[in-house]
Amino acid sequence: MRWRCVVALALLPWSATVIAQDVYDTVSAAACERMKSCALRNMQDVPPEYRDMLTQGLESMCAYLPSSDTIPGFDATHPSYRASLACLKSIAETSCEVLEAQENSTPQCDELNRLNEASTVYPQASGFQP
Repeated sequence: MRWRCVVALALLPWSATVIAQDVYDTVSAAACERMKSCALRNMQDVPPEYRDMLTQGLESMCAYLPSSDTIPGFDATHPSYRASLACLKSIAETSCEVLEAQENSTPQCDELNRLNEASTVYPQASGFQP
């Protein structure tokens, strides 16, 4: 019985990181879908040949959201993680009309940008613009 407790305690930090990453990935995907749907709403007047090109760009934009793929060491312990998660969650939960009225940002994303601009430890994380 004791060894099970030791194993469980040893795996706790790893499982917390995996759960945090799952939450981040889910929220990131939802924010990306919101940004794409808002952008697509505004492309009715764009000529079809340009619309196709823009749609392809929208499909690839999610790859550039803050993640372990775009920022080395980006995980739940990264200084920008919580602010990034809050920003992405706010985008996912905000209507296109409100996002457009706020110039495609939210107070949480503005805070993320302030944190990243002030960061001397992780300057590569600065400049994230939703």
